[in-house]
Amino acid sequence: MTDVLFYIYIELYKAMPEIFDDLKVLSLFSGIGAFEVGLDRLYRVINLLEDKKREKQGEK
Repeated sequence: MTDVLFYIYIELYKAMPEIFDDLKVLSLFSGIGAFEVGLDRLYRVINLLEDKKREKQGEK
């Protein structure tokens, strides 16, 4: 289930990245926490891409 949510989040991020700026999540009684896991994975990918982008700009 977390993979499905992760890929949904990726597509949302591609379409509207601004909705993920300063996103705050309150999770009560979330069960296995699939939404949180999917968001954590998305933010790790976003941070990696931003780091690579900064490194690439630093090389120029």
